[in-house]
Amino acid sequence: MADWLQAWGTVAGAVFAAAAAIAAFLVLVHEIRIRHRDENDLQASTARMVMITTGDEKGTKPKEDANGSIASMELCMSNFSRFPVVDVSVMAERLSGERVFLVGTDLLKPGESRLMKCVFNPPIIWPYLIPPPSLFRTKIVFTDDNGIRWQRIDRQQPTRLFASNQAPDWDFWLRRSDDADNHEVRPGTDPDA
Repeated sequence: MADWLQAWGTVAGAVFAAAAAIAAFLVLVHEIRIRHRDENDLQASTARMVMITTGDEKGTKPKEDANGSIASMELCMSNFSRFPVVDVSVMAERLSGERVFLVGTDLLKPGESRLMKCVFNPPIIWPYLIPPPSLFRTKIVFTDDNGIRWQRIDRQQPTRLFASNQAPDWDFWLRRSDDADNHEVRPGTDPDA
């Protein structure tokens, strides 16, 4: 009888030891996930502070042509973070995917904002019930102070770009000098001017 009780005690001890090992493993996995989420959130803190806003959010109305379509609109790229961002590209495209505006700069300093005039050719038809930013998409791509490349579309959360999904946009670099006629930086908003 004593051997029988000792055998059951050994089995029960093994079951409890296995349960404790599984519980410890699950706690470890949970902690790794929490730490990974916090690290990603910390990395994205600068990226969340870099954005594109449209002129109507700043109080300026879009320029209309004779038909009531939007011929041009102001865009403002802003860096509200405490760190500079480099290699900044700003794009605007129609909802159909046609790119209508493209500009780049090497540096956007902390707290800096730059106003740009985005010309739509041909103009965007504007049904007045729809706010103008709903008629096109804006995208800003930049590198933060840690060397991490980010992309932000409209007001969505920024997404990290990895080397595998960062194919060079040769069209952008070829058109970069041509687009100088398609935007303007307002005096007083560019500290390098």
